[in-house]
Amino acid sequence: MKVDSRLKHVAALAILSAAGLLASCGGGGGVEGSAAQIEGAAGSMRPGIQGDLMIGVLLPFTGTSSANYDVRERYIRLAINEINAAGGVNGKTLGYMVRDTKAGTTEGSDAQIGELNDLIHAGCIGIIGPLTSAEVLLLAPTIIKTGLPVIALGPSTSRLDTMDRGTPNVLYRLIASDSFSGNVAAQIARRDGKQTVVMIHSDDSFGLSNSESFSNAFVKRGGTILAASAYPAGKTADFAAVVAKAMANGRPDAIYIAGQSAEAVGLSKDMALGISLPRPAIYAASSLSTAQFVSTAEASVVEGMTIMGADSNPKRPEYLAFADIYTKAYGVAPEVGISPSGYDAVYLYALAMLAGGSADKASIGQWLGPVSRPDSANSLKIMPGQFSLALKNPGADWDYNGAKTAADWDARGDITTGSFIVYKVKRNSAGQLALAQVDLVTPD
Repeated sequence: MKVDSRLKHVAALAILSAAGLLASCGGGGGVEGSAAQIEGAAGSMRPGIQGDLMIGVLLPFTGTSSANYDVRERYIRLAINEINAAGGVNGKTLGYMVRDTKAGTTEGSDAQIGELNDLIHAGCIGIIGPLTSAEVLLLAPTIIKTGLPVIALGPSTSRLDTMDRGTPNVLYRLIASDSFSGNVAAQIARRDGKQTVVMIHSDDSFGLSNSESFSNAFVKRGGTILAASAYPAGKTADFAAVVAKAMANGRPDAIYIAGQSAEAVGLSKDMALGISLPRPAIYAASSLSTAQFVSTAEASVVEGMTIMGADSNPKRPEYLAFADIYTKAYGVAPEVGISPSGYDAVYLYALAMLAGGSADKASIGQWLGPVSRPDSANSLKIMPGQFSLALKNPGADWDYNGAKTAADWDARGDITTGSFIVYKVKRNSAGQLALAQVDLVTPD
């Protein structure tokens, strides 16, 4: 990233005004942030933090896709407070406001465009979210039309690989495409010696693209898909027929699951009833790499399950730096399997505004890519907790390496670096089922 020379005054201005800025954001360092928190109407609007520059957050806090999203909001809050404590952006504080997409509910699809427009009309400089592939595909035309930068957290659908995202691009994502993650799951299953597989997946864009990627990669490696059984997205119970269809062509070596957490919890109950012991090995997409799924699903089914982790390596130095900041702020460690991509999105927006010297949407869109990657031989690595390093080095080629991933966005706004965590569900020292990292795999 090469920064315009007109920004050289920014760091001094921000540092000189830091004391006043900290006072305006309630001390800045505390995790609760400003005393002037945004409180909206019950239901759709959740508490946020008031700031001079507002970021919109568009996530499903209710519905079947809502697991663990209080934790995701906490990640965003942490980054906002941290950046404000360092001096803010171009002499201004950051804040955020939240809207609930209600993904997986009957009202969700009708409400999502309205929620997006509310954030746009409120003057947000950019949006973090939405989370799911179906949400992004629904909202993409509106996003492109408005030109407001969007950093989506979880839309892995391969349909985005070639979809128009505006000129210049305004839709970025902090997750690898299903064309990679399904490939890795198949790679691991074949490495484990599995020859035959049945797939159980949701019938939405995520489930379809993920299972297709897995199927293509598994067959390419010499394996056989015995059956594919789809269920309606959002379904949380009565999976007996779905399981029976999957097993109708004979007992496989393995089962591959691609669905959301709440769906798979219900699925696990009927798998326990409909598949006799010893059950085939079970592999699953990264959407199930959450403590909530592991703790609420049928134990006899999930124990021993292999789950993708979608590039959130807890052993990376950048993640460890983030985890230390989080633990000091909240008194507990970050939850394994819940991606800190919201934290990274805040950082990327802040760095883009700092680099361009502006909160204008066109300027932010122009700089989001460059601040995510090294564009020269002398790039300056910025890690979690190091926003002040950017302030002290205006004009440098910043390269943000985040808690989740070193995004290194390409021209389309897709991450070009990273690997996949492989989790196994095992008993911990307390005898409870938990995610345990067993491997780190780069797509071949």
